Amino acid sequence: MSSPPSFISSKPKAKQSIFEDASPLIGKKVMIADRHTSTRMALREMVSHLGVKNTAIAQGAGDVIRLVKNSHIDIILCEYHLDEVRDGQQLLEELRQKKLISLSTVFMMITNESNYKQVISVAEFAPDDYLLKPFTPEQLNQRLLRAIEEKTAFSSTHKCLDKGKTQEALVECDKLLREHPKFIATALRLKINILHELQRHDEAEALLQKIMSTKMVPWAQMGLASIRYKQNRLDEAEDLVSGLVSENHEYLAAYDLLADVKCDLGKEHEALDVLERAASISTFNVNRMRKTAAVAASTGDHTKAAQLLNKVVDRVRDSSLISTEDFANLSKAYVAQGKFEEAAKVSNDMKQTMKGTPDMEITALMIEYQRHLSSNDTKRADEALLKAVEMQKNRSSAISPAMEAELAEACFARNHIEQGFNIAQKVAARKDVPKPIVNRISALLDQYREGQESRRDAAKAEAKPATHGKVDLGDLLATVKRLDIDGWDQDTGQACRISLERSLRQNPGNLEVQAAHTQMVAVMRKYGISATLDEEEVEVGGKSA
Repeated sequence: MSSPPSFISSKPKAKQSIFEDASPLIGKKVMIADRHTSTRMALREMVSHLGVKNTAIAQGAGDVIRLVKNSHIDIILCEYHLDEVRDGQQLLEELRQKKLISLSTVFMMITNESNYKQVISVAEFAPDDYLLKPFTPEQLNQRLLRAIEEKTAFSSTHKCLDKGKTQEALVECDKLLREHPKFIATALRLKINILHELQRHDEAEALLQKIMSTKMVPWAQMGLASIRYKQNRLDEAEDLVSGLVSENHEYLAAYDLLADVKCDLGKEHEALDVLERAASISTFNVNRMRKTAAVAASTGDHTKAAQLLNKVVDRVRDSSLISTEDFANLSKAYVAQGKFEEAAKVSNDMKQTMKGTPDMEITALMIEYQRHLSSNDTKRADEALLKAVEMQKNRSSAISPAMEAELAEACFARNHIEQGFNIAQKVAARKDVPKPIVNRISALLDQYREGQESRRDAAKAEAKPATHGKVDLGDLLATVKRLDIDGWDQDTGQACRISLERSLRQNPGNLEVQAAHTQMVAVMRKYGISATLDEEEVEVGGKSA
């Protein structure tokens, strides 16, 4: 008889009668994800003794993704060393980010002690529980029952959040706080997250301050720093999160926030150092790798950016985390180094890998734009850019905010101002756009408004009379139209009135003069200016105007 897999404890096997009261597991669908057949079979037998009759088997991350897309899974038991492409932590990151599993699904990581110490610090993607090897059926049973009890308590709140009913979720969360004090810490964190989503930052802050007045809880300090960041109180946010990192060296989410704050403060080199310190603790967070590449590029280190983005592309190639933006940014890093052949290879790779995805064609055009612009072929660069803009305009669904920001910035850079402004306005109206992209879009809109004011001032200066406070007849109608569009200007308006009065008396039958007069009266009424001089004292063609 073969020996049991190493994850099973050598303690004596419990009698099956111990699990007869394990009713919460009856009717649950459990997925077992492990690369080894013997381990999967042993775990399957173990959970069947706990009352589980419906079991799904996955030998890799791809199987897990396919199964969760096709049916609801109540419990996932996942080995940390899952397959050659992704470990269990990366799989969890993908499932949560892409919302492939509901909040009610229990995700339990099976790992040894050394891996537990490595991954437990990744607080932003924490499993519901860790099961350390070796373990007994009794230990598995107790952990599952505890996780199910908590999920049951949070079920109403989770259902609301899964359906996007955030306000209702807040009501359910308050009810949970009253009825289940056992889970108060988790419920408070959830309530604060909901308040953030509802933009009720003052209430979230008051709750955090109350928590911190009794105990300096790291996640509460993190929450307060996040509020300061969203309020653009950057110096305060930097002080709070810097202290948090210094006291909690493995709180990785704090490193990410600190890097964001430093970038907003213009301290990109310091932000890069922060992100690299986080990477030395855990190298398995794809979003952090993307962020580090972006910051490296902003400091001019395009070699480092390309190295990181190559790792990102390799890591997410066969997962739902793959993004056309990764290819676009990798191509841009190569173009910045003058490596045009590598950039072309990236574009071809993307066309094969991302074939049929919504953003692929627009991204390919933007990569083409980057290459042509870098080689000073501005004509072909503009052709690619404007084609991408037209494609974006005619799409029925939105592309990613980052790609829209890229399009808008390119339009402004190439003096296609109106196209860039229209795209920037569209992004500004979207919800849940990351703050760094919001900052980029705000800068473009400010640039547009400043340009509008400059053009308006120039138009007013051009419209002002050259001599004796009068406007020439040939410019009269155009000047009145500018007053209508740009707003009333007293000097220009008075000059037009004087010129109109003179022209109406000298050329009462001139159609151009009559048209200018009609337009002038409408403009004056629009801006609340008395039009009695034109209407009562001046006659047009022998009739009162």
